[in-house]
Amino acid sequence: MGITGTGPFYLVLLPQAVPDWWPKVERFLPEFPRRYEVRFYPDGSRAVVCGDLEALKVWYKRVLRG
Repeated sequence: MGITGTGPFYLVLLPQAVPDWWPKVERFLPEFPRRYEVRFYPDGSRAVVCGDLEALKVWYKRVLRG
């Protein structure tokens, strides 16, 4: 448990969203402005993990605009 507002921060894709959204997310990963980690979970979920919330938000907006 950490102080509110500290990382790491996660962008999680549930198994239902992976087929539609993961190719788009993966295409924009090289443009991620900070150090990040991709985690794969046994249920099929995937997450992009970053310590900088603002960087994650800005990057995700780029993904949405595609």
